[in-house]
Amino acid sequence: PRHRGVHVGRVEPGSSWKNGLIISTNDIDLKLGDGLVVDRGMAQEKELGGAIFIVEKDKQTGHTIIMFSRDTHKDWKKHDEMARKGLLDGKPLAIVDAHVWKSHDA
Repeated sequence: PRHRGVHVGRVEPGSSWKNGLIISTNDIDLKLGDGLVVDRGMAQEKELGGAIFIVEKDKQTGHTIIMFSRDTHKDWKKHDEMARKGLLDGKPLAIVDAHVWKSHDA
């Protein structure tokens, strides 16, 4: 596997282009502008990632909710809609339990 940087956590259920990337974190401090990438375990396929635009903590679950740029969310939506139709690799960009890596600091 490629070197990614610091392991941040894993994708949680409910992650979507609408809800954002919901992750269980390893107590890593995330801030606006930090870069993240979701490792779907498919090295040659498209990956979800980019700079953090919004970061919030869900007080009920303790999970972290990440929103990327509008363009990233638009691409995420397009990919997931095509995947639902059986196109591309047939899998969403934020697969539950996928690893999330910090690719760069702000």
